Amino acid sequence: MTWGIKISKPGYDVKTCTDDQLVMSSEFNAIKVAYSAAPIASGTYTHGLGYAPAFFVSGSFGFTENITQNAFVGQEYSSFEATYYSTSTIFYYYGSCRYFLFYQNTL
Repeated sequence: MTWGIKISKPGYDVKTCTDDQLVMSSEFNAIKVAYSAAPIASGTYTHGLGYAPAFFVSGSFGFTENITQNAFVGQEYSSFEATYYSTSTIFYYYGSCRYFLFYQNTL
């Protein structure tokens, strides 16, 4: 038996249903988190994945009010109030934020 998580569509038994009757399965090729952190200052993280990963950043920005912005960013330079980007080895982040780096799942 393989361990994991499965969620079936309404009306189907999760123990006996086929893949097309599932809403989600941890066995599906899905986005996976390689690393996550919540730094309180600007900096870098050496991920060493060998490629620029996709990443998600959530942070609070602003000079006169606290504004929360979220962004799912691809594998290139991006800017929204602050700059976040990644190379094939290093992720660069700005200020207090929460970030998730995702790895490429290969079959």
